[in-house]
Amino acid sequence: MMSNAITGKRWLHHTSLLWDYDVQRMALLQQPARTPAYRQGRDHTSFVTRLSQHEPPVPNARAAFVERVVAAVRQLPGFRVQEVGMEEAAAVLAQRPLCGTRIVDLDGL
Repeated sequence: MMSNAITGKRWLHHTSLLWDYDVQRMALLQQPARTPAYRQGRDHTSFVTRLSQHEPPVPNARAAFVERVVAAVRQLPGFRVQEVGMEEAAAVLAQRPLCGTRIVDLDGL
């Protein structure tokens, strides 16, 4: 699951990485009014995957995966990774809400 917000010189890309999920709860998700062609009318379980299925079944596999993702992002130029708690994140959001959202059509570029 992804969403983007572009404001001024900033770009916020939000991604939800699903380690695991309950199939019955996934089935509760409704089909959006507009869907990309690749969906072909399929439900979420047809194309959403559990990351846990792609990792070796070892103790602390999830924590090791998160550490690898954070390490990889830290290597990217212009990215800064900072771990904060929910209270601090909520305080930052309350100070400066996003000014706007823009849809970028990659096919139109």
